[in-house]
Amino acid sequence: MKRFTAVFLASLLTALCFIMPVAADTPAKNLPAVVVTGFSSDQLYINYGGEDQEKVWSFPIQAVLTQTLSDLPNFMFSLFMLFLGNFEKMGVTVADGGKTILKKMYCNPDGSSVYPIETYPNDPALCNYEYMLNNTNGEDIHETPIVEALAEQTGPEDVFIFQYDTRMGAVDIAAQLNDFIKDVLEYTGEDRVNMFGLSYGGLIVGAYLSLYGTQGDVHNAVMSVPALAGTSFASRFFKGEVDVPFYDLICFAETAINMETDIAPIIKNINPKNLEKLAGAFLREIREIPLYWGSMWDLLTVEDYDALKNEYLDSEESAELIRKSDIMHYEIMPQYRTNFLKAKQAGTNISILCNYGTTTAFGGDRLGDVLLDAEKVTGATCAKFGERFADGYEPVCTVCADPSHNHVSPSLEIDASSAYLPENTWFFNNQFHGMYSFDNSSFSLVKKLMSADDETDIHSSRDYPQFIDSDNRYLAVKAQFDSSNPGYLSDNDTSLIISNVSDDRNVMITGVKADGADLEFTLPKKKILAPGETMTVTFSGDIPKVSRQYFTLTVSYIRPSLGRDFDSRVMDFSIVNA
Repeated sequence: MKRFTAVFLASLLTALCFIMPVAADTPAKNLPAVVVTGFSSDQLYINYGGEDQEKVWSFPIQAVLTQTLSDLPNFMFSLFMLFLGNFEKMGVTVADGGKTILKKMYCNPDGSSVYPIETYPNDPALCNYEYMLNNTNGEDIHETPIVEALAEQTGPEDVFIFQYDTRMGAVDIAAQLNDFIKDVLEYTGEDRVNMFGLSYGGLIVGAYLSLYGTQGDVHNAVMSVPALAGTSFASRFFKGEVDVPFYDLICFAETAINMETDIAPIIKNINPKNLEKLAGAFLREIREIPLYWGSMWDLLTVEDYDALKNEYLDSEESAELIRKSDIMHYEIMPQYRTNFLKAKQAGTNISILCNYGTTTAFGGDRLGDVLLDAEKVTGATCAKFGERFADGYEPVCTVCADPSHNHVSPSLEIDASSAYLPENTWFFNNQFHGMYSFDNSSFSLVKKLMSADDETDIHSSRDYPQFIDSDNRYLAVKAQFDSSNPGYLSDNDTSLIISNVSDDRNVMITGVKADGADLEFTLPKKKILAPGETMTVTFSGDIPKVSRQYFTLTVSYIRPSLGRDFDSRVMDFSIVNA
């Protein structure tokens, strides 16, 4: 009997090995998650946990009010000069106040901190979401939307918020992250984690994957708007060059506080030149604070790094700072594709999400998301801001040369065939930096990628093609043809689908017009859309047998608002019908 039982159990176990996944293939949603937040998220302290604990970053609004009151005569004089047309004086005054508030954030020329600054402890027992939610005041819990979403997938006790010093360079922080992941694995008893990195946190994740990715400790690595190859924003910061895309910044601010765009239409035509004078004076004065921050030097693009390094850093005093930033610019940034492929070979699924639709906050000609250049985030070939590739554009195909893949955006601004990972990179048009959680498509994609058992790419689901138009509610409406991916038109399409993306306002569609395509649209009798509702619009016209011919689609509408009731949204499309 015992022999029969043993043989039966052995046979059963053998059969189960074929029909059940092994431990290494545990569903990703059950793995612990590590969240690496953006540049301004982390809180920094002096004497953390002590009776005289002092928070030095990010500074509270109260500090701004206190500083303004303490320097009130100078501030009032600067305000008077502002009314007389001297905007530079106000810029200098604001910068001086900022330097006073952030005086303990200075670093030495070698990149080390002048003051003994600490973060919240990077102890898995103390920085998991469950503990922090129940035992802290919550200010060290960053990126709450994704943290809460991951807690639903894996349990709050297995979501860990990595803490780092915003001023330090990515090489140092990546080493700390590597140690932290080892601690999380030991604490949870798992053999892998899932990881999410946002903005500068994405750069840290990129550095980690480049330096430690072959260890195979990470199953899914999702980087949302990662500053992988720096940004022209940082370069222009050091140079003091400022162009202010005022309208986009107002939209960015309204989006950040989860508003529908009521204020932006009112000030759309304001001349930003005087603001640029103020901002330029502010930057020239304030840049001494982050002058020796490793993070700021890592955020410089490869093209600008050497010249600015030679201008601002002493080769002896700043030798250690230069050494670490050289690693980023000479060894990591030029080798992302190679490094990512090695990490993928070790079992890590890597995904990159990029936003675009405007330039950077300090201007220039780079297509970006207010803070980062799309080219630097992804490695893709991008047209200059305000320009497009010519109709019939042929992709460069330096990474992906598959003729069946269309890696060119509907706006003819982005060619992802040269990206670090063309099949694992998504682009969200009309979405500002870091706003993934305010956009249903991008947030659902992030959650899908973080919980995926196997690699997900741009071909995995029609719901998540490579190029996606944002459905953020400040945009009011969005439209796509019924059979093609969003932004494209072909012979397969028979109608246009218009959606009201508002959360709480009805929209009346008053017209649809195509510029650059021979199309005529017929609106249905019911023209009012409730929030989230869609309508089907029929169209007629000839769709030419061409590839990548650009046209725009304008949807006019009426929506009650503070700024402008009668409005329209112009969307980018291209015909892909050859």
